[in-house]
Amino acid sequence: MAGVGRPVSLGQIVANIKKAHPGIPVQYHSHAGPGFSIASILEVCKAGCDYVDVGMEPLSWGTGHADLISVHAMLKDAGFQVPDVNMEAYMKVRSMTQEFIDDFLGLYISPKNRLMNSLLIAPGLPGGMMGSLMADLETNLESINKYKEKNKLPSMTQDQLLIKLFDEVAYVWPRVGYPPLVTPFSQYVKNLALMNVMALEKGKERWGMIADDIWDMILGKAGRLPGKLAPEIVEKAEREGRKFFEGNPQENYPDALDKYRKFMKENNWETGEDDEELFEYAMHPAQYEAYKNGKAKEDFLADIAKRKAEKNKTKGGEGDAQPQTLTVQVNGQAYRVTVAYGDVSLP
Repeated sequence: MAGVGRPVSLGQIVANIKKAHPGIPVQYHSHAGPGFSIASILEVCKAGCDYVDVGMEPLSWGTGHADLISVHAMLKDAGFQVPDVNMEAYMKVRSMTQEFIDDFLGLYISPKNRLMNSLLIAPGLPGGMMGSLMADLETNLESINKYKEKNKLPSMTQDQLLIKLFDEVAYVWPRVGYPPLVTPFSQYVKNLALMNVMALEKGKERWGMIADDIWDMILGKAGRLPGKLAPEIVEKAEREGRKFFEGNPQENYPDALDKYRKFMKENNWETGEDDEELFEYAMHPAQYEAYKNGKAKEDFLADIAKRKAEKNKTKGGEGDAQPQTLTVQVNGQAYRVTVAYGDVSLP
């Protein structure tokens, strides 16, 4: 999933699955970040993979998936029977997605998410969480550099912090029992590594800040971890009086659907065709209530306005003289153009 699987090894895994269980469909999902994905797709398809997840411009590649058009062309050349791509529909979706990005979605996506990065191979972080990671880096880099400035220490660049974080993920992951790096455990590992880096850069020790949900994972409340915990983690848990859980994780989550069903009935909320609304409410009650009463939309629009204002801030009060990036559509094709007013250099 993180895109760190090596192509030949993945092909062997799929071949062995198909040999042992020929009737089970195999679906391959991998992000493009580390650079292996396109070769891996070819290998798993040769081994009998049935389905492959792909992306579409402008959200393919980088921390997303390999693009549909590239995968289609590769598999067709390799002799696979693949249906033709409806390019008119592809370009329509591409254009609509770009409109969303220009309107608001781009305010939440780091430009670096469009880039591949071989540094991802070692820590194995999934591409799907790299967006939040880049946002975390910007916030925490500011905090670290304020500390360094106060203590007359050399400042740190974002790239330096990124390398330290990747190294810390490689350090943390085995010590917390090799949890599978998928949501939410990948976020737990990343957050724990980030807290460790923050502490170390400020002259403190590792493991000083472990959130409750991360402790739940460590203690076994989300299921037995694949690997053994490091002695330092076990000792910290015992020192803090935390108890390890060896039962069925479901015991920690009693059936509460009837309670939420009652709440929804009282508020005249539909539970959904297949109770999907009910399940969403049960899993994220606070967020769901904010969505239903309009608070979530209100906060979202306010955040967008704030981000747009910050983005449009110009140095020296030059205002509209600053170059602006626009999306224009010509015969159904979206083009990004940069416009500047007056004697201003384009980037």
